[in-house]
Amino acid sequence: MLFFAMMLFLTFFSNTIMNHSLAQVSTEQIVSDSVSAKVRGTGTVEAGDPVEIKVSESREVEEVLVKAGDEVKPGDVLIKLKEGVSTEREAAASELKELKEAYDNNIMINEIDNHIVSRAENGGIDKADATAKLSTLSATMKQVSEKVKNLQKQSDALSDGTSEQSAAVKRASKEAEEAGKELSQAQTSWESFGMEESEVRELYENDRTEQVEQAKAALDAYHEAKSRYEQKSQVKEELESQLEESRESITLELAKANEELTEATEAHDDYIAEINTVNSIKSQYEAIREKEKELEKLTQQSVGNEITAKVAGKVISVDIKKGEVAQAEIPLLTLQDEANGYSLSFSVTKEQAAKVKKGDTATVSDAWYFSDLTVTLSEIKVDPENPSRNKKLIFAIDGDVEVGQNLTVAVGEKSTRYDYVVPNNAVREDSNGKFILVIREKSSPLGNRYVATRVNVEVLLSDDSKSALKAAVEGSEYVITNANKMVKPGDYVRLAK
Repeated sequence: MLFFAMMLFLTFFSNTIMNHSLAQVSTEQIVSDSVSAKVRGTGTVEAGDPVEIKVSESREVEEVLVKAGDEVKPGDVLIKLKEGVSTEREAAASELKELKEAYDNNIMINEIDNHIVSRAENGGIDKADATAKLSTLSATMKQVSEKVKNLQKQSDALSDGTSEQSAAVKRASKEAEEAGKELSQAQTSWESFGMEESEVRELYENDRTEQVEQAKAALDAYHEAKSRYEQKSQVKEELESQLEESRESITLELAKANEELTEATEAHDDYIAEINTVNSIKSQYEAIREKEKELEKLTQQSVGNEITAKVAGKVISVDIKKGEVAQAEIPLLTLQDEANGYSLSFSVTKEQAAKVKKGDTATVSDAWYFSDLTVTLSEIKVDPENPSRNKKLIFAIDGDVEVGQNLTVAVGEKSTRYDYVVPNNAVREDSNGKFILVIREKSSPLGNRYVATRVNVEVLLSDDSKSALKAAVEGSEYVITNANKMVKPGDYVRLAK
């Protein structure tokens, strides 16, 4: 008997320990309920198209006559400004003076001719004309440069002996030198006889001997060599004279060509300098004209001492104080134009956005308090903060609201009743599709046990909290909604108390 008592105690104790090791789950019953396709969200009321009050010039504020929340009508004075000229006009006038002084100094210091100044002030240099003239000047410069190059080449050839004339002089000099050597040898041979020329000629005519004949032959050879030497020397001198004349002629031509090249280069460079000067003066002149126009525009746009409302509405914000400087084109205060209405927006998933359409009328939470509001979905666009997954719903609001007020709205189809409805957190999904875990009860000697059983489902419709299902269930089962650890189909679980 004691043995059975012990076995019963151990079995009970073991089951108690095992139960505490099981996942603890929360459950809710499958019910018949209504589910709607409405999309809900909360947004902050904004001005539909706020009117920003600005000034076109910087002025000091003397007095601010309105505050946030004030109602205004067209013509109401919003801000008073102090008397005086705006900082923009003062700056423009100062800049214009500096531009004119720089312009006059440039003309005076660089001694720019009046015709250059006149040309600059009357449109400057025509680009086509300037291009054509520069092309002509460049072509002339190139042509003269080639002429100088060729003449220099000829001059170098005459100087270094590589010209035809120089070669001819060298040949003539060599021939004259050789003729001189022959003459020297012939003279030596003739003088070796120790006789006078007249004596040899007389003896040759009257008493011709072998010695006389030899002397006569040496004398004739001497005269022939002398004649050849004189001829060769004359040719050499003539060629040298011609070479020198050619050198002098080429030198003169080269000097003249260099002068032409200098003139052509100066004409080219002077025209480029003229273009640059005209463009510089033109740029300064145009800057002066632009600054004069700016100053004239600022003068024409000069505001009075009072800034008034152009529309009827409510002051949303005031961003300037007495004594501060109102900066040009910076909002001083913002009005809600009553003709433009209000709006609000919030982000939803793409799936939610697909359930609504532009023009749908939305309902407001606490409708009894906002009974006079009309909220209409006016635009559906991509949410720039999460463009891949979300869209932004923008609603137009007509009625009595305040900018900055938070409203919760719902938009979409009306509710429909379904047989099987569960909380959204009861629906699970894996690679085999969507399913719920239904609690099945099993009896045991020590009490009831609970098993998580998988039931595949088709989600017919979901709203913010519930989902309507198509599933093989009876409609009164309990489904797992939460658990303190992972639960798989077939697991034993224990119910939360």
